[in-house]
Amino acid sequence: MYRDTVRAISMMSGLTLVVGVLLAAAVSAHTIGHSAFQREWDRHDRAVAEGMATRSWMWGPDAYTDVLEEDYVESPGGQRQVQYFDKSRMEITYPGTDDQERWYVSNGLLVVELITGNMQLGDTEFEPGDPARVNVAGDPETTIGPTYASFTEHLNDPAFGTGDTLNQQLHRNGDIEYQPSFGTYGITAGALTDATDHRTASIFEEFFSRTGPLWIDGDWQTGQIAGVYEVGLPITEAYWADVVVDGTQRDVLVQCFERRCLTYTPDNAPEWQVEMGNVGQHYYRWRYGDGSSDDLEGGVLATFDVDGEVFRVWVTNPDTIQQLVDLRDGTSTANIPNGRIHYGPGQGNHNDPWSWHLDPEDISMADVTIELCDARPSYVEEQVQEFVEVVGRYCSWGAELVSLEDFRDS
Repeated sequence: MYRDTVRAISMMSGLTLVVGVLLAAAVSAHTIGHSAFQREWDRHDRAVAEGMATRSWMWGPDAYTDVLEEDYVESPGGQRQVQYFDKSRMEITYPGTDDQERWYVSNGLLVVELITGNMQLGDTEFEPGDPARVNVAGDPETTIGPTYASFTEHLNDPAFGTGDTLNQQLHRNGDIEYQPSFGTYGITAGALTDATDHRTASIFEEFFSRTGPLWIDGDWQTGQIAGVYEVGLPITEAYWADVVVDGTQRDVLVQCFERRCLTYTPDNAPEWQVEMGNVGQHYYRWRYGDGSSDDLEGGVLATFDVDGEVFRVWVTNPDTIQQLVDLRDGTSTANIPNGRIHYGPGQGNHNDPWSWHLDPEDISMADVTIELCDARPSYVEEQVQEFVEVVGRYCSWGAELVSLEDFRDS
């Protein structure tokens, strides 16, 4: 079902696209939605946010999503609370345990899932799927550089020798090519991790040895910036890649660990040469969709304007589709979409940038509805938990149909 609940940006007419861009810019960042998540974020990223440290974000400047409920067999009720950040995902799998323990908040093995295609839904429960064809590093829209799927056939490659110069390049199609020119950067293979039979690149070993300010138990302390909790064990060797960053092709060393992929960009300023990849964003795109209109088929996409705010509804219910057609053609005045509301922007990311969507089957068009479910989209965003878990439906009285796109022949 996760493959069906996906993110994307709809192709719109010129006017609607402009409104959508303005809307995306207006949506505020998601707040960190649990005190334990906040505590973990503060530990690493408070120093970066307050200018006390110049280093890669461990999580990101703010949350990438609201707190979500995701299936996990061992969690109470079969669901656990998670929240996505640019760099990873925080999870509370066992809420009945000591919430002061470091591992009360776990840091998902997202990279393992992205490379293998096996989505973890329990300690031993997996949903098979395709490896993520999402760029590991660099600009997300470019077709240059490796994706997570590029690493799939190299999980069991033999480790490089200790001290070997790293000069192999991984291409997008998974091919590996010897490139002696990369040897000029002087990066070598480091110590072997017996559990995974891979070596950590010397530049990343140096990164793991760094210490800096951390906010722990309400006070500043000096400690290790990154270790197994944050990054995990290496699951690939380190490879060079051609990566497009801000439109410019650059040499980047990439190595994937269980929880994060690390990059080394020699051209960056020294404090930013080693960075955490945006694994949280990448995983969210993979799990909930890659942002392509190809994810929409068998229904219609209706765009509504509410006092200058735009939201979109994906509809597969045949009766409601006809109601929308009638509204578009002027033979109906039922302008209010009344639908069950769910977390996430929905299939094909159709309601991005909002973090909610209406059920494509449990929706109808109405002339009047109860006032309880009426609100502007921005208010729904601010009160999304109340709308999803208490109100249960959304019905905007002021909705005006802007466009209707038909994907039934896709």
